[in-house]
Amino acid sequence: MKNLHFSCVIALLLACTQAWGGSPLDVRLDGTVRLGKQKKTLDVYTFGHSIEVPGGIYFTGYKRPVGSTDVYMVVYLSNDLKQEKYWPFPETVDEFFIFKNQVHILDPEGQIFLKTADNWKKIPLKVSPRSDIIFKDSFLIACHSRSPFKEGKETGGCEAPEKNWSFTLNWLDVPPKICNQRLTLRQFSMRPPFEVVQFDMETGKELARKSVSKPITDVCNVKFD
Repeated sequence: MKNLHFSCVIALLLACTQAWGGSPLDVRLDGTVRLGKQKKTLDVYTFGHSIEVPGGIYFTGYKRPVGSTDVYMVVYLSNDLKQEKYWPFPETVDEFFIFKNQVHILDPEGQIFLKTADNWKKIPLKVSPRSDIIFKDSFLIACHSRSPFKEGKETGGCEAPEKNWSFTLNWLDVPPKICNQRLTLRQFSMRPPFEVVQFDMETGKELARKSVSKPITDVCNVKFD
């Protein structure tokens, strides 16, 4: 559900490559980038989350250490390798996303940052920690899962801060989705029946609920009457 994130066994680090979706760039985790016969070495390594934008790509990585200190960075690289920009980032990035035609970052605490002309600006809009952005058209809907540990106290749920609604529903292993303009979740259970619940996107109110006897991996495959 998050943007692209990957890692490699250290012994294979120099041989590990990644082509980002439709981007023409071929990237090695040691910081080497190839575009056809062109080659460039970036000032970061061990790449993480990314998002493609017209003309280039944003991604995260670690600046080559000075002494023993690694610095977490957000990087922009143009598709022709001619432009690169680096921003030290105070938090790790959980997700890049486009909202209202602008690039944003979501951190693990639910804080959202907006890409400005020269930097990343923390904005007042915030969601719950460990959230995934489910809907990002005219407003945001974010959902966070329950704790995966039996003794964990965190409950799951969803929210739309701009619409002033939120609800609690313990989901875990099946990601929420927008299905036919309804926010749809499967309530976590170790055994059947499994409850699939639909909510109004504007109000957060429950619209429908259905029990299914077989495990599902995609909530949009459940047919409601």
